[in-house]
Amino acid sequence: MESNSVNIPPFEALFRNAAEGIVVTDQSGQIVLVNPAAEAIFGYKTEEMLGNRIEILIPESSRPMHERHRGNYHRDMHARSMGLGLELKAVRKDGTIFPVEVSLSPYEEVGRKFVIAFVIDITIRQRLIAAREEMLIELEREKEIGALRSRFVSIASHEFRNPLSTILSSASLITTYADRQELEGVKKHANRIKGAVSVLQSILGEFLSLGRIEDGKVAVHPESFTISTFLEELYEDMILLAKKGQEMRFIPSGENVVFLDKNLLRALLGNLLSNAIKFSPENSTILLTIDVRKNRCHLSVIDQGMGIPMEDQSKMFERFFRASNAYQTPGTGLGLFIVKKYIEMMQGTLDFTSVVGEGTTFVVDLPQHLEIL
Repeated sequence: MESNSVNIPPFEALFRNAAEGIVVTDQSGQIVLVNPAAEAIFGYKTEEMLGNRIEILIPESSRPMHERHRGNYHRDMHARSMGLGLELKAVRKDGTIFPVEVSLSPYEEVGRKFVIAFVIDITIRQRLIAAREEMLIELEREKEIGALRSRFVSIASHEFRNPLSTILSSASLITTYADRQELEGVKKHANRIKGAVSVLQSILGEFLSLGRIEDGKVAVHPESFTISTFLEELYEDMILLAKKGQEMRFIPSGENVVFLDKNLLRALLGNLLSNAIKFSPENSTILLTIDVRKNRCHLSVIDQGMGIPMEDQSKMFERFFRASNAYQTPGTGLGLFIVKKYIEMMQGTLDFTSVVGEGTTFVVDLPQHLEIL
């Protein structure tokens, strides 16, 4: 009967003291020699491995594939790294699966062919790589936060400056008109102050909404309500913002009851409608349609405004982004980002089409009955 043991190679000290695990197999895949490092890596005693197939060191799910690869290797034996481009796994005696690097070297002795497998446990290396990648991600995140903070300060200082200047100048002029008892002048500048304060409230509201979204503090609270009553309330709020001659038309169709977060829906539609008002000229029409049927709620906000340049359209939902033709109009570049987040929180989608000089259509698709996850 042929023995499973072979003579230890001349470099016995190197074999015994190598930091790499060394496992020698014959042509049938039986283990015929292992070094102490291999014992330590796999948790077996030498005698427990000798005579067994090499597959005892391979996770069970990978054994059939390994046997096929081993057969192919023995038909063309040459020194090479094993599993190039793959994440190789091995298994210890206690069942622990761990990542390894393996390189193979064939040799012959007394007419018998053997394969030496050099095995390295790379668990710690992978942990270090993962920790490094996590650190790099965190550094990128901090860099992004820093850039956003700078952008925030720049936009806030710019957007607050004009309303505050309006308030300051109108407050001074009100005093002058009051001294002269010119009531029309007082009313005019009082309205200018109201408008400026409204702008400041809008800007502050967007910044606060962004902070709550980023901190995960926006919760969804769906409730049952009628579309008709909701649109009446929304119309009363939005018509106050309309420019001279602007017509606002709200057209519902289909079913009248939905189960959604009423506050989030009002906020996102309020933002889309205020944008339509802001970027549309006087004497134009702004249309809101809501169609509820087949368990879906489809909404469209259509304006006849300046439109969004094609080259800007892919970035419209990014934080602080503003279209290249919108910089003369006050705004933070946060509105659409917040709108999209609110829609996603209600398990919906947002899309738009736009042509410069003709107008923009935003389309929102929501479930009619929001599932509470």
